[in-house]
Amino acid sequence: MKRLAVIICTYAPNMDFLTRTLDALNKQDLSTEKWRLVIVDNASPNPLSKDLLKPLIKRDFELITEAKPGLVFARLAGYEATDEEILVYVDDDNLLATDYLSKALEIAEQYPFLGAWSGNLVGEFEKEPTPDLIPYLDHLALREVKQEAWANFPNYNCSPWGAGMCLHRRVMTAYKKSMDSPHRSSLGVKGKSLARGEDTDIAYIACSIGLGIGVFPQLILTHIIPTNRLEKDYLRRIAEESTFANVMVSFLHGLPLPPTPTTLGRIKRLFSRLTQAGTFEHEIEEANIRGIKRALNAIKNSNSN
Repeated sequence: MKRLAVIICTYAPNMDFLTRTLDALNKQDLSTEKWRLVIVDNASPNPLSKDLLKPLIKRDFELITEAKPGLVFARLAGYEATDEEILVYVDDDNLLATDYLSKALEIAEQYPFLGAWSGNLVGEFEKEPTPDLIPYLDHLALREVKQEAWANFPNYNCSPWGAGMCLHRRVMTAYKKSMDSPHRSSLGVKGKSLARGEDTDIAYIACSIGLGIGVFPQLILTHIIPTNRLEKDYLRRIAEESTFANVMVSFLHGLPLPPTPTTLGRIKRLFSRLTQAGTFEHEIEEANIRGIKRALNAIKNSNSN
């Protein structure tokens, strides 16, 4: 049977959240002989130490440091520190269901043609969101998967998201080789950037090397959502950054791009602004348009160089 490596990438973690993440790993029903744990500290101001983590982890683990800021570099560091065929990336605010790793391994055995897969992302909120925010919570990496779905071509509905994402090692090998593209550095979380486009980019890389992507309801992960992520300013920012990243991913993989916002579109938005002034729906729409414009301008500038 295949073995897998669990890789936690973290930067200045909330220790209460990280403790719960590690406790969920302690409770996995998969024998520890069948999986390995690697924690990547992505240059936290107060670096993690083994002495700090040992009381929280009931198994052997490795702690490594990636000095280059950015989630993508932390993920690559975890990949390079392991040799397991299956990699499971876990964020420092993710709580895996007790059977997550065993189910992930079963999927790897049953669907050997898959290169990337994940499942349900259930929110646990420090403070319950108000009704007007609920339509936009998917921006917080929350997702309901009702049935198995997979594809061997780029398909957003079948594409795994980053929290709890399972990858065949070959996918990360190909992703590392693709890092020469200057646009890829703009996709991932780094500093104040909220973009998470590298998750979809990595998944589509799987398709480019002849593997598939999929989502599975039996994989269940709880994502802890702190109160500050329910602030409207945060949701506006993440909507813009996510839209920007999604357009860039489409460009990188030769997929259709959205049309450039036009004069007619501006007139329609003006009418919308007059009729929906002050609504959060309108603010999110404007954020999405800003993301599209930024991405199309970046693509235009790169093509002119």
